[in-house]
Amino acid sequence: MITLNTLKITTLAVVTALSLNACKSTSSTLQTAESRVSIADGNARAEAYLNDAGRKIRMAIANGEMTEEEGRLKYAGITKRVEKRMAGTKSKTVDTDARARYKEASDKMLKMVEAGEITREQMQTRLDGMRERMRK
Repeated sequence: MITLNTLKITTLAVVTALSLNACKSTSSTLQTAESRVSIADGNARAEAYLNDAGRKIRMAIANGEMTEEEGRLKYAGITKRVEKRMAGTKSKTVDTDARARYKEASDKMLKMVEAGEITREQMQTRLDGMRERMRK
C-alpha cells in the first residue's frame, strides 16, 4: 500500500535525480561554451567559472550536502584562487613586455658600441640600471 510519505519520498527522489542530470548537462554545456572563449577574454571566463561554481555550491546546499557557511567558505576559496591566477597571468604579460624592451635596448646599445659611440662598460652599466629598475 502506498502511503503519502512513500509518495513524497519517491517524488523527492525523482525531482532530485532530474535536477542533478539537468545540472550535469548545463555544466558540460557551460564548459563547452567556455572552451570557445579566447584567452584574451580572461575576465569573462573567470566570471563564467565563478558563476558555475556558485551554482554548484547552491545546489549542494539545497541538497543538504553542505551548510551555508561551508558554501560561503568554499566560494571564497575559489574566488581567491581565481584572483591569484588572474594576477599571475597579468604579471607574465608584463614580464614578457619587459624582456622585449630589455632585448631591444641591449641590441641598440651593442650597435652603439660597434659604432664607437659608447664603451662596453657604459653599455653594461646602462643595462644593469635597466635590469634593476625592472626588478622594482
